[in-house]
Amino acid sequence: MGVSKLKLNSAIILVFIFCFTSYRQVKDSLNSKSTSELFELFEKQTNIEVKIALMKKYLFKAKEKKSNQEIITGYYVLAGLYKDTKVLKYSDSIINLSSKKPDKYHPALDYLTKAYFYQDKNDYINAIDNYLFVNKYAKKTNNLDLVVMSNYSIGALKRKIKEYTGALRLLKENLNYGNNNDNQHHTLLSLIEISNIYTETQNTDSLKIYSSLGKKMSLKLNDTISFHHLLINEAIIDYHSGNINKAISKLQNEKLFFERKGERKYLLYPYFYLANGYSIKGDKKTSIEYFKKVDSIFQLEKSNSPFIRDTYKFLIDNNKESGNLKNQLVYVNKLMNFDSIVNHNELYLNKQIYKEYDIPKLKAEKKVIIEAMERKERNSLRNLIILMLILLVVLYIGVYQSKKRKFYKKRVEEIMTTTTTTTTTTTTNNKDINIPKDIVDAVLLQLEKFELDKKYLSKKITLNSLAKELNTNTNYLSKIINHHKNNTFSNYLNSLRIAYITDQLKTDATLRRFTIKAIAEEAGFNNSESFSKAFYKINGIKPSYFLRELDSLNK
Repeated sequence: MGVSKLKLNSAIILVFIFCFTSYRQVKDSLNSKSTSELFELFEKQTNIEVKIALMKKYLFKAKEKKSNQEIITGYYVLAGLYKDTKVLKYSDSIINLSSKKPDKYHPALDYLTKAYFYQDKNDYINAIDNYLFVNKYAKKTNNLDLVVMSNYSIGALKRKIKEYTGALRLLKENLNYGNNNDNQHHTLLSLIEISNIYTETQNTDSLKIYSSLGKKMSLKLNDTISFHHLLINEAIIDYHSGNINKAISKLQNEKLFFERKGERKYLLYPYFYLANGYSIKGDKKTSIEYFKKVDSIFQLEKSNSPFIRDTYKFLIDNNKESGNLKNQLVYVNKLMNFDSIVNHNELYLNKQIYKEYDIPKLKAEKKVIIEAMERKERNSLRNLIILMLILLVVLYIGVYQSKKRKFYKKRVEEIMTTTTTTTTTTTTNNKDINIPKDIVDAVLLQLEKFELDKKYLSKKITLNSLAKELNTNTNYLSKIINHHKNNTFSNYLNSLRIAYITDQLKTDATLRRFTIKAIAEEAGFNNSESFSKAFYKINGIKPSYFLRELDSLNK
């Protein structure tokens, strides 16, 4: 027995010596190879760990050579091999090396890598920020393909957070690019995303136009997935238009198509609208089956669609009605899990809080008030006095509101008939402001471009940042704006922003459906309060009244 153990131990030692010697030989072999030889080895490998090890050795050699191009290649490949935060680490390393002297691909591609990483993590805010950097550097180096890719991604994300106007602007630019450059792939992607927006905003006429164009392009490219995606959008519009039977018939066809294809992410839409369609028809059993299918899609795909919340609300209420506390708790937990994912990005404002909490609370308060008034009505004289006072107040309010409506209506008509200009007038005042004329002329020219490019819509613009952009100092810039624009810097920005958003509100029906807060953000304001004050100061009417009167004019 002792001899056997000795032989076994000797064998283990021999194996260890062999492995260690082999490892040293491999390491020494790699050390002797050039970067190009290491890259060739890398390309032949299929094992991800081996590929990573080879690329790290390649990067080490590239740093020894001080070859920036090879260092960037190493970082870029490693960023593509990882799935964790090392993606950001390697991408940032390239950005640090290339941002001062960008070429056609870097750092634009590295910001794109970061954007994809954040988007996969459902961190849409950081994703959009990085897509904007892609756009900036791609434009600087005239890489139009990357500009279009970033525009599409930003547009798609803006749709997810319901910034429809900004999304449409980018997507229609991409559509024009695709049409003008005979890039059918870009054209189809843009048509689909635009049709998604018109589906969500229930803009039937626009959807028909873009869906028809998209279907033609899908057939031309033999892209059946895109073709049937557009058919789902058309079915959803039928649902919102009240054509429930027609919508159900179409959605059943699309459900079968995507089930055969195994495209789970597309099934969320037919399942959800079939569930609601059957619920409207009174077929609760079939409705519940489809809501459960929506739940199954979420468990597999982890979609952040607002449909998921509506689904769990329905299933919770249904189990509450039937007294199934166990299932009710299951779906409550699933809803809480979904909310934790969605709230990370603050994608959707919970309007249900208003519908399900504030309104019942107000109704309860109203009931208390009515009961109190009924008790007081026992005294007929007091009741008569109260009634007369109420009538007088109502009459006063009515007269006051009538005058106010007439004034606002007149003001809106004046604004509508006045041509809005989104650029300012430059005065030729000969008063000396102690700034060389060539500097004044250069700054005024750049201010004109600043206005034409609508850079004033950025919420990050300050006197200091604009002065840096115009290659001047804050003192000169402030004096030139005061003197030639007859405004302080703050009022100058506000006048441009209000002129722009007023013009947009006149013509864009979708924008008019935005909240005041959302409209303020579109105009470049940090909050709705500062926007409302500026809007009233310039237009002589509050934005809420302006929107209301615009709606009445367009009816």
